[in-house]
Amino acid sequence: MLNRFLVAVCLGACVAGVSRANDRLADDFTAPPASAGCGTYWYWRAPATKENITRDLEAMRAAGLEKVLVFPFDQRMTPEWTALFSHILDEAARLRLQIVLNNDAFWSCKVPWMPPELAEKKLVFSERAFDGPRRIAEKLPPPPVVGGFYRDVAVLALRLGDDRPTDPKPDDAEAEQQNFKTARAMFPSYAAGRLDAFYRRHSKPDDSAAIPPSDVVDVTSRMTADGRLDWDAPAGRWKVLRFGYTLVCTDSPDFFSRAALDHHLRESVDKLIPLAGKHVGTTWTHVHEDSYENGAQTWTAAFRDEFRRRRGYDMTPWFPVLAGRVVGNRASSDRFLHDYRNTISDLYVENHFGYFAEQLRKRGLAFSTQGGYGWASAIADGLRIEATADAPMGEFWHAQRHPVTGQRLLKQFHVHGLDPDDPLAHRAIPYGSGLNSIRLAASAAHVHGKPYCQAESFTCYTEGGYDLCNPPYSLKATGDRAFCDGLIQVNFHTYGIQTSATAKPNEVWLGVGVHFNRNVTWWNQARAFNEYLSRCHVLLREGRFVADFAYWTGDTMPYECPDRLAMRPALPRSCNADLVNTDALRGRLTVRDGLLALPDGMTYRYLVLPPTRDTIEPASLRKIKRLVEDGATVVLGPRPVSAAGLTDYPRCDVEVQQLADVLWGTGESPERGQRALGKGRAVWGYALDELLDADNVPQDIQIADPRADFDWIHYRADDADIYFLSNQSDDDQAVDVRFRVADRRPAFWDPVWGTRRPLPEYRAEGATTLVPIRFAPRQSGFVVFGLETETAAADNRDNARNFPTTQVVMELTGPWRVQFDPKWGGPREATFDALGDWTTRPEEGIKYYSGTAVYRKTFDLPRDVAARSPLYLDLGTVKDLAEIRLNGKRLGVVWTAPWRIDVSGAIKPEGNELEIHVVNQWPNRLIGDSRLPVAKRLTESNYGLNPADPLVSSGLLGPVTLRAER
Repeated sequence: MLNRFLVAVCLGACVAGVSRANDRLADDFTAPPASAGCGTYWYWRAPATKENITRDLEAMRAAGLEKVLVFPFDQRMTPEWTALFSHILDEAARLRLQIVLNNDAFWSCKVPWMPPELAEKKLVFSERAFDGPRRIAEKLPPPPVVGGFYRDVAVLALRLGDDRPTDPKPDDAEAEQQNFKTARAMFPSYAAGRLDAFYRRHSKPDDSAAIPPSDVVDVTSRMTADGRLDWDAPAGRWKVLRFGYTLVCTDSPDFFSRAALDHHLRESVDKLIPLAGKHVGTTWTHVHEDSYENGAQTWTAAFRDEFRRRRGYDMTPWFPVLAGRVVGNRASSDRFLHDYRNTISDLYVENHFGYFAEQLRKRGLAFSTQGGYGWASAIADGLRIEATADAPMGEFWHAQRHPVTGQRLLKQFHVHGLDPDDPLAHRAIPYGSGLNSIRLAASAAHVHGKPYCQAESFTCYTEGGYDLCNPPYSLKATGDRAFCDGLIQVNFHTYGIQTSATAKPNEVWLGVGVHFNRNVTWWNQARAFNEYLSRCHVLLREGRFVADFAYWTGDTMPYECPDRLAMRPALPRSCNADLVNTDALRGRLTVRDGLLALPDGMTYRYLVLPPTRDTIEPASLRKIKRLVEDGATVVLGPRPVSAAGLTDYPRCDVEVQQLADVLWGTGESPERGQRALGKGRAVWGYALDELLDADNVPQDIQIADPRADFDWIHYRADDADIYFLSNQSDDDQAVDVRFRVADRRPAFWDPVWGTRRPLPEYRAEGATTLVPIRFAPRQSGFVVFGLETETAAADNRDNARNFPTTQVVMELTGPWRVQFDPKWGGPREATFDALGDWTTRPEEGIKYYSGTAVYRKTFDLPRDVAARSPLYLDLGTVKDLAEIRLNGKRLGVVWTAPWRIDVSGAIKPEGNELEIHVVNQWPNRLIGDSRLPVAKRLTESNYGLNPADPLVSSGLLGPVTLRAER
C-alpha cells in the first residue's frame, strides 16, 4: 500500500508539474512576454539627437518590440555619438528594451581606425616573360595595389616547355585574375568548387599544359627590396610571377589576424564599456556583426605559416595555381586549392568570429553574427561561423509585389535547380534556392545547441517608388515561410531613425528594407502584428526541431545551404533536415539507439552524404565508418576516388581507398542496395522517400493534395508535438493532413488572436493522426498534440468542426459616416451611401488621403440573429487593416485573413455603435502632394512619388457582414 501511495504521489506531482508548465505556456501564448518580442534594425542615416532617440525608443516599446540593433553609420565613436550611446542605454533600461550594438558603422566591420598593417588583405600578382639563358637584372612589374599598401610574398619562375602556352588565360581575363576580384573563381559555388572555374572563359587545359613541380623555381631571394630581380635564368622560356598582398579595403580589419581584432576592440567596445557601466550585460547585451560584404580576403602576413601548421606542407611551390595555372596535374592542383580554401575558412572562423565571441564573453557581452551570409559564406564554412555566435542570425527577403500592378519587384533572386512548373517553386524566390541563410543559421542553432535562430527580416529592394506600401498582410506569408525554415526571432529590416516629432513619413532608407517606424501609417496598430510574431516565437522556442535527415555538407569549401526544395538528393516534402558540417560530423555526432545523436538532444534517422563529391578527407571517412559500425544508417554518395587535399599524400589516398572498400564494397555494386556494417548499414540508390517506405517510417507530415501550397515545421517538447502550418497561397485551402503522432488529441493554437481550441475532427490511424485543416488565404497556426488544457479538451458537440464554416446572417449596408483627418487633407466627415475605394471618390481630399479614417454605423440585430453565438464581424475586403470598436469596447485589429473578428462579447440586441478605424498606406498622399506646390504639401520626407503614378486601392471595400457558424 505504501509503495502504491508513493507512486500515486509521484505521478500526481508529475501531472501537476506538466499542468503548470502547460499553463505557463498557454499564458505566454495569450499574452507574450517581452522576452518573446521582435527586434528591429535601427539605422542612423540621419543626424540623431537625444529627443529623436527617446521618441523612437518609446515608440518601439509601445509597438511591442523587445530588441534594438543599433547601426550608427558614420557617427560611430565620436564624442557626440558616445554621449548619445549612453543616452540610448539609459532610455532603453527605463523602457526595458534590449540593446544590441552593431560592430561597425556599416557592415563587414568597416571602421575608420584600422591601420593598413592590420587591415583586410588579398593576394595579388604580376607576371613577366623572359628567355634564357641570360642574366636578368631589371624591375618586375608591381602587382595591383589598394590604399598604397603592398608587401611582397614570393617570386617564382616557371619553365615553360615549347608545347605549353605562355599564358593559358585569355587577355580579357588577365586583369580580373591578377586583381583577384573574382572570388567566385577562387571559391566557386557548391559542387563546382574546382580549378575548372579559373578557365570558364577559355578552353580547359589538360594535363599536357601542366607545369611539373620541378619546373617551378623559387627566386624570391634573388629580388631586391626595390623590386629588382637579379637572376641568372637558365636556358628556356620562363614566366616570372611576382606575388604579394595588398588591401581588400582600407577600413576593415584583417579577419585572419587576432591582433587586428584586438585593436578594433580597444578602439570601440573597450571605450564604451566604462560609459555603459551597469548596463553591460543587462541592457546592452550583445555586439552584432552583420553580413560580410567586403569581398574575399585571401591573405594575411602569417598565412604561409598558418597553412604549413594546418596542412603539413609548404605551399610555396603551389603558388602558380593561385595565378590560374596547373602545377603537377589538374588533380594535384585541385587538391592544393582544397587545402588553401579550407585554411582560409579556418582563419575566418578561429581568428575572427570565434575569437570575437570569446573576447566579448570575457567582457560580459554576448556575440550575434550574420557571418554565414554574404562573402564569408561564399568562401568559408558558414555553419561553423554561425556556431561561434550566442545567437546565430540569417537573413530573408520579402519578395514585394507592386501594390497596383501586382508585378514582383524583387528580381535578383532566381529559382534554380527546380522545375519551373513545380507548383511550389515560387517558395524559393524570397531567399534564392542557392543560399537559404535561415536554414543555415537554424541548422547551426540545432546542431550546436544554440537557444534560437534569428534573422534580419523582410529586407527588400523595390522599384517604382512604392516601398512605403508594405502593410502586415503583405509580409505575412514571407515571415511564415521563414518560421518554417527554422526562424525563431524576427528582427525587422528596417527602422530608420526619425528626425522630427511632426514630419511624416519623415526619413526612410530609399529602396532598401521594409519601412517599419513610428511614422508609418499603421504604427498604432503595429502591436497586433508584433504580437502575432511573438506568439509564434513562444511556441517555436518551446520544443526541439524534428528532422529525419542530416545532410553532411562535405569537407571542401565552399558549400551552399540550399532551399529545402532544392536540396540534393531531393528531400521528401513530408520530412525535414538539418545541414551538418565537418566539425559537427567529426566532433559532435554519435549514435544512440540507432539514431544519429548530438549532445544537446537533437537526433536524426539518416546521415546523407553529398551526391556530387568524389573526394573526401580521411578523418571524415573514418568517422562515417565509425558511425555506421555504431548503428547509424548512412545514405552514400559517389564512391570517393581519392583523398581531398595534399596533406599526408600519397598515404591519404591509400587510407581513403581502404575505408571506401569497407563502406562501398570492393566489387561491382547494384544500382540500389545496402550493406550491413557492425550495428548499422550503408545504403545507396534509394530516393529518400523510398528509403522511408522501405524502413516503414511514417512521413512526418503528409498533405493529401500534393499541389496544396502549405509549408510547415515540427518541434517536439517533452510529450508534446508542435506543428506550425502556413497556407502560402492567396486562396482558401482545405486539406487532410496526416501527422506522425499517435494517441493524442490535436488542438489549434491561433497566433493571430492568442486563442486555443480543440480540433474534434481527427482520426487516429496506427502511428499517425489525420486532421482536416481549412485555412483562409495566408492563414497559419499551430496544430498541437499533448498540451491539453481545459480549453483544448474534446468537444462533445455532435456537429463540432475543426474549422467551422460560417454564413451571412446580416449585412451592414449604407449609409456610413466616415471621418477623415483634415491634417492629411481629408474632409472632417463624409457620408458613404455604399462602401467603395477611396481612390474612386470625386473628393481630392479622399482620393489622395493617407492615414486613418473612422467608419461609424448604428444598427440593431434581428431577433433570430441576436440569439446566435458566436457572431463574427466580417469586413470583406479592407485596404489595408482595421481596428474594431463596438459599443465602446476595443475588440482588436483585423490585419489578415480571414478578415473578421468575434464580436459575441460586445454585441447587444439593439443600439449597437460600431467604429471601424481603417488605415491605408502613404503613396496616395505622396502622389497627391506631388501635384501641389511645395509650400502646400502635407507630407515631409526624403521620399516622393509623381503625379502620374497610379493610386493604391484604399479603404473599407466590404461587404461588411455579421456571420454565424453553420
